[in-house]
Amino acid sequence: MDLHTRIQQAVIHAVSNLLETMVPMGFEASENQASSIDFVGDYLLGMIQVQGKLTGSITVSAPSHLAISMTEAMLEEEVKDLNDDVYETIAEVTNIIAGGIKTFLSQQEEIFSLGLPQVLELKGGRKLPDDKQRMVVPIKTEKGSFFVMSTLFESVVDEQPQ
Repeated sequence: MDLHTRIQQAVIHAVSNLLETMVPMGFEASENQASSIDFVGDYLLGMIQVQGKLTGSITVSAPSHLAISMTEAMLEEEVKDLNDDVYETIAEVTNIIAGGIKTFLSQQEEIFSLGLPQVLELKGGRKLPDDKQRMVVPIKTEKGSFFVMSTLFESVVDEQPQ
């Protein structure tokens, strides 16, 4: 099985665990991978750097309204606008998904370590250009769609004689 297929399976598994437990929402993962995204409206992007046998990043990109809905589901309270709780929720969602991907892919041995999540706000009207290295898995929920993006690739490790 190729790396992209394994990563897509890991994403779906991690998102399923998240949306069945921490942020209860019905969802559907697309079987189609994309390499670009048109950002219409405002988005929050949560990103974690990955280093090890696999290197790159894992990014969760959610429209602001969905980020607010996820925060409401997670905190079980009403949230009216973007605030620190919403940013923290996207950071936590990103961390949980990245951790789930790591667990899924590291069944025999640990293949990478995770950095700390960073969250950015992206204003609409932008497009991420096509990138053969980037894999995008669209996730449709009852409250809107978000994307999990991976730029993971197998690292070349220099083995030095001892």
